[in-house]
Amino acid sequence: MHLRCMVSCTEKNGFYGEEGLKYTFANNTFTAKKPVPIAKKYEDYANSLIQMEKELNFCVVNEYRDGLDKIGLHKDNERDLNSLYPIVSFSFGARET
Repeated sequence: MHLRCMVSCTEKNGFYGEEGLKYTFANNTFTAKKPVPIAKKYEDYANSLIQMEKELNFCVVNEYRDGLDKIGLHKDNERDLNSLYPIVSFSFGARET
């Protein structure tokens, strides 16, 4: 169960979800904070779209300064992710150049 919200990659990241949940990537572990209202809004929206048995429960928010900041093509392979659930991405802000 995992929700990734991409917001217009600098070091400005936010990790939100169920209290105590942890997410590890690139040898760094992050603990979820209580979702801010906008993250919760998009998490609820994503859950309404996918309509799975269990709800998505974690949100990663990345800030992109301009069209040069981006996450390159990759595959999430963290063992904590449930492969039956999608990774949902919302993008806002500058276009990739």
